[in-house]
Amino acid sequence: MTPTVLFRQTDEFDTDELEAIGRHFPVYTSRAQVPRDSLVIPRYCALPFGKELETDVTVLGSRLINSFRQHCYAAELRRWYPDFEDLTPQTWFRLEDAHVRADVS
Repeated sequence: MTPTVLFRQTDEFDTDELEAIGRHFPVYTSRAQVPRDSLVIPRYCALPFGKELETDVTVLGSRLINSFRQHCYAAELRRWYPDFEDLTPQTWFRLEDAHVRADVS
């Protein structure tokens, strides 16, 4: 499989990033352009329709570098934190759970 980038340019500020990526990977701006047997790296296009993107890329004979399920796992702290809790600093999901003393001088 050939690594390729599917890039959704959102504004003129993305131009430098798009050019830099293009020096190292084939870049496509439409999923319909992605050639068969591509390993697709989505950039600014995995959300909000990630499941549909995964289906479309699969129908085209390619695959995403991460499945939509894997993307959701990595993108959401609440999903992966329990798996790495013993390796990371303590994390709170609600302010009420943080037992932090305010140091007011």
